[in-house]
Amino acid sequence: MSDKIFEAVNELKKQTTDMNVKIETLNAELRPFTKLLRGNGRPSLDARLHYIEQEVKQQHEASRWAYRTAAGAVLSAIVAVIVSVFK
Repeated sequence: MSDKIFEAVNELKKQTTDMNVKIETLNAELRPFTKLLRGNGRPSLDARLHYIEQEVKQQHEASRWAYRTAAGAVLSAIVAVIVSVFK
């Protein structure tokens, strides 16, 4: 009976050791990703993403303004041509 208990305990130790090895392997594989998320001396990934989103919004607003200005200029040119034709 004690031999079975001893074997079971040894099997549990072996499984625990195997699990520890797998955990250490996963930790080593995930370490670069955690550095990327935390920033590794730079702003974190969330902060950089927020900055990029704000920049895209500003560019979108600027392009909308440019399109409106171009449309206004085209309409003004058309009106100027029409007025000059009817003079």
